[in-house]
Amino acid sequence: MTQLKVTALGQQGDGLALYQDKKVFVDGGLPDETLEVSLTPQPDGQSFRGSINNIIEASPHRATPPCPHYNQCGGCQLQHMSESFYRSWKQEMVMASLSFNDLTPEYIEEPIFISAQTRRRASFKVIKQHGKAVIGYHQKRSHYITAITECLVLDPALLEAKDSLQPYLDELVQDKNGIDLFLQKIGAQIDCVITGQIGAAKEPDLDVKLTVAEIIHNTPITRISWRKKERAEPELLIEKAPIRTLMGPLSVALPPLAFLQPSQQGADALISKVLAALPDTPLNIADLFSGNGTFTGALLQAGHEVMAYEGDEAAVNALRKAGHSKTERRDLFKEPLSVTEVNRFEVIVLDPPRAGAKTQCEILANSDVPLIIYVSCSPVSFARDAAKLVEGGYDFTRFGMVDQFIWSTHTEIVGVFRKS
Repeated sequence: MTQLKVTALGQQGDGLALYQDKKVFVDGGLPDETLEVSLTPQPDGQSFRGSINNIIEASPHRATPPCPHYNQCGGCQLQHMSESFYRSWKQEMVMASLSFNDLTPEYIEEPIFISAQTRRRASFKVIKQHGKAVIGYHQKRSHYITAITECLVLDPALLEAKDSLQPYLDELVQDKNGIDLFLQKIGAQIDCVITGQIGAAKEPDLDVKLTVAEIIHNTPITRISWRKKERAEPELLIEKAPIRTLMGPLSVALPPLAFLQPSQQGADALISKVLAALPDTPLNIADLFSGNGTFTGALLQAGHEVMAYEGDEAAVNALRKAGHSKTERRDLFKEPLSVTEVNRFEVIVLDPPRAGAKTQCEILANSDVPLIIYVSCSPVSFARDAAKLVEGGYDFTRFGMVDQFIWSTHTEIVGVFRKS
């Protein structure tokens, strides 16, 4: 064992220390702590991973993790922090990304922190051990599955649905063949997508379909779909009713695996921030990376004219079937809107994936669009893209954080940019 002094926190929440002039990333370490750790050399040859064996001097900001699975489960990273320290650190990490790119918003809004037990979707791993299905999450940096009896992040309805599936998964999951289990709560309905080999035939045969019919009859699950592997199109097996949600005035029939904001509370907070940046008068708006219409619906409800652009075919079809004909399928990474196209709009709202929208923002920087509202789940890619907008003559007028990823290193942010 090695004794170390933690001096800071890294972007992933690891305690940072030095050993023989090499960086050590300590799981669960906090600044100013003295720890006894076991060191594992990392592949880069320049750093170590440290595992805590003993806390010699604890930080005053250390807290007892509320979840009994915290030390094994790889889902949450920050439950060992006190609430006040956690909130301060998360804001500091976001602001550090802005500072690194020389960005200073004119006004910083009070951050919003979404509470525990609100996350409405979960991806579980399921394996068969000793004739029983084990449902849980991967351990930290491991392929081993930790069985989960409770999860403080999730909406309790998802845990109820997970537990109700246990006896049926005992039948469906084959020995040594694991599956992925996706559950999403949408209003009072619960969507289920199974990925992997199921049943004796390793796909939905008659016995599997009979079991699935029992699940629909006896559990809270509303719809069950299946796919053989990731990125394959899910095949609908059975449903009690179509799964629908209201996006403003649009009643959207959601496809399996539909992407929604992680919590309804988080979605509501983000929508409020987007709408607050807009004047009361109706505007011509483009919603880029529109998904299933979270912002499109809210903007329509507020009286604006909205053109939605989205690359996912199922999401585009869902919006069109809901009655929003102004929806175009477009891969904005391969075919971003041109300067001429974006200049047709008075406002651009964009909510790209974690990678951001580098090329699209380079084009927007050269446009005359008066107002850009950028929603992001990555402070790093957001800051990179925002720097391009500022270089192009945009004023970074407002910035806000919505932390709907409690006890993780992730967060959601909204930036408002106005052409000088």
